[in-house]
Parts: sequence; structure tokens; C-alpha cells
Amino acid sequence: MSTNLPNQNPLNYFGTRATRPPQQFFRTRAPTTSDNSAISYRLGDEWLDSLSVPPQWFKLVSLVGGIADWRPLTSTSLAVTAEILTDEGLPAVVPNGAGLIVVLGGTGISTAGKGFPPPGNVVTIDLDVPVTVPNGGTAGVSFTPNAVITGGAILGTDPLQNVVGTGASGNLLTSNGVGSLPSWQVAPTPGGPGSSFFAFLSVPSAPATGGGAIFPVLYDSVSYNVNAGFNTGTGLYEAQETGVHEFGIAMDLTLLEGTHTEFVVRLTINGGASVFFLAEGSPGAYRDSGDRCIINASTQIQLTLNDTVGVEIQVSGGPGTVVINGGSATQSGFFTGVFLTSSSVTGLNWSSISASQALVADNGYVVTGGAIALSLPLVSSFAQIIELTLDGGTSYVVTQAAGQQIRIGNLSTTLGVDGSLSTTATAGDSLRMICTQPNLIWRVLSQEGVFSVV
Repeated sequence: MSTNLPNQNPLNYFGTRATRPPQQFFRTRAPTTSDNSAISYRLGDEWLDSLSVPPQWFKLVSLVGGIADWRPLTSTSLAVTAEILTDEGLPAVVPNGAGLIVVLGGTGISTAGKGFPPPGNVVTIDLDVPVTVPNGGTAGVSFTPNAVITGGAILGTDPLQNVVGTGASGNLLTSNGVGSLPSWQVAPTPGGPGSSFFAFLSVPSAPATGGGAIFPVLYDSVSYNVNAGFNTGTGLYEAQETGVHEFGIAMDLTLLEGTHTEFVVRLTINGGASVFFLAEGSPGAYRDSGDRCIINASTQIQLTLNDTVGVEIQVSGGPGTVVINGGSATQSGFFTGVFLTSSSVTGLNWSSISASQALVADNGYVVTGGAIALSLPLVSSFAQIIELTLDGGTSYVVTQAAGQQIRIGNLSTTLGVDGSLSTTATAGDSLRMICTQPNLIWRVLSQEGVFSVV
């Protein structure tokens, strides 16, 4: 052992301080765990392996269990490779032979300062088992790729919520209320909820009215029922949204007699809390040779969500034998409705015309001259309206493009360019139509006069 070396200053070393100044040993080999003599070696002692190239310095950092733990101080590049990790107490925690520090137990790992020398080094910690992370849970949680994590929780212990799945293209992430996870749901049809229905009597009614009795018409079948607002059990429509709705009826009365002096058709709101008169007239005067009379009428009503709407008829002046015709083949007794807008009622743009032209949705036309052809618009949206009336003109015919069609009661025009709907040259012949399939299908909500369906 050298006694005249420059490193005998007890302050010129790092590590756990021994009870005497550290000693330096010069050997022609590297130290081993058996170099553990407590008499010869103390913590902090240094060992130089003079045969290594370049010479390698080691420091004794532990003698726990009689096993000497000598740590290299330099590598071949002379960079520091061994550091001591302490747990604020003895003994020191040091890297093992593979250069790893194994941490067992504990409630977490924390680092401080600017890193191990040299300053700025990155500390990488690999965990074999979960370690408690303050305010962050006790274990890793995996989420579906592209899933959405939202705030809020069913339980106070759930800091995050995982939305199930990724949803289909175009789905919307929708809240299901307090206490339930949000979910992916199909987006509503563009343009609004768009509730609509076409209800009819599957069979003729029993003798219903004629002597003044008020008869609620219970339509028991539907051709379509968008958003399921119409109830075939009650014969009532329940508003699925607040806003303006359009309703139309066709009432085919049979077994009329000349003594029947009056008919009245009404819409009842919320069981009669409000009543809208749709049509009124003399069935005895209007009846044909088969003692039938067909009534068509429509109106627009502002409804509030969940309001109910029904139809009733009253025929007076004669025997109570009047029957409302029905049947799935003819659908001659029907009740239709469509949600128009969440705004208040607004009027159409009206024009006076006397020349053939293309119609424009959400417009009204007064035909004041000529016998003209009017083509359906090539572009139209669900629930848009067109109105036509003949006042001064000779006649008008509504023509179609490829794929277009007009439906009137239980009849339909021929699909495409060969189909049309025309007046019979009677002043006042009028139509009100609604688009039920964008760009293609129009349904007559109400009419005045007789039309030729081709």
C-alpha cells in the first residue's frame, strides 16, 4: 500500500465516508467480491487495475453480508459510469453488475435536481409491476384505439371514462344523462328531425255519423311513419319536435243522402283543448250518383313537443248511416302530416305567371294566362312546398324529369318523363305539394278541382 499518494486528503473522494481516510490500492487485476477483508478494506477505498487499458479505477461502496461491491469509476472513455442511488438512509442503493438498480416495494419513485452527472442526463425507469402514482390510479389502463376519453364519472373514484368503441362514420357522441356513459349514436337526417307520416283506414268504418254525432277517426295503418310519431292504436299523432307542422286529410264518405245538410272536419289538439276546422260543406249537394263525397283539406299548425293531433268528422241533417271508406288497396281515407320547421309559419314567395317554366321549391304560382307547362324542380329538399292555382289562365300541366313522380291520394303519376298532373281547365284548380323524397317525389297535400293523372 502506498503511503505517499496525492489522494490521501479525506475530502477528495465521494461516497459513504469511512472511519479513516480512504486508501488506494494498486493491483494488476480487477477487484472481486472476495476482496472483502474488513481489516484491509474500508468503504471509500479505491483500487487501480493497472493491467487494464487504460487503467481502471474502482471504489468500494458496500460490504453488506461480507460481499465486497467494487464499482468502476471510469469507462474506457473516462466517462462516469457508476452512481449511487440513496433512499435517504443506509445502506446505499447501487447498480448491480448489469448496471441496473432494482427497486422493490415502495409507494412511488421520485427524482430531483438536474439528473445524474454530467448534468442533463436522462433517467429511464423500467417497471416490472405497477407502481402507485399519486393522483393517477394504481395500474395502467388501456383504451380502444381512437376511442374518446371524457370527463366526469359514474363513481367518484373514476377519474376518466372510456367511450365504448369508435362509432361508425358520421356518428355523433351523445350524452345519455347524469349517471350514464355517453355513446355513439346515428346522426339525425340532415335538415332536421323530419317527422312525417301517412296513416289510413285499413277497412271502411262502421256507420259513423249522419245525425249530428261527432266521430273521431281512428286511422289504424300507416304507409310510412318517420320518427314513429303516429300511433295506430290511438289514431293520434304526437309531435316529436316543437315547430310548424303541415296536416292533410282525404275523407271518402259513402251512403250519403240528400237530407244530409252539413259536414264538418276538424283537427283536435290534445284531446280537444284546441280545435282547427279543416272543411265544411253540404254533403247532400256534393254527393255523386253513387252517394259518395270526397273531402280534401290541409292546414299548418304550430305545435309543442308531445302535443297530440287527431281527426274528427260530424255529418248532420240525416240518418246516422254515413260510412268513411277505407282499405289498404285504395287508401282513400287518409291522414298525413309532416314537420316543416322549428320557426314560426312563414309564407311562400308568390309569382304571377303566364309562360311555361321550371318550378322552384318553396314558391307559389298564380297562373294568370295561357296553357302552360310547369316542370318539377330538379333540386328540392325534404318538406319543401310548392303551391299552384289557376286564376285567369287556360290550364297548366306539371311535368316530370327522369326518376320523378307525383303522388295524389291513392294514385301516382307514371314514374319519369312520361308522367304528369294537369288541370281540367277549370278556374280555381289548385294544388299544394310537399317534397317527401329530395329531388324526386312530391305528394299532393291538398287540391281544389279535378286533375288528370298520367
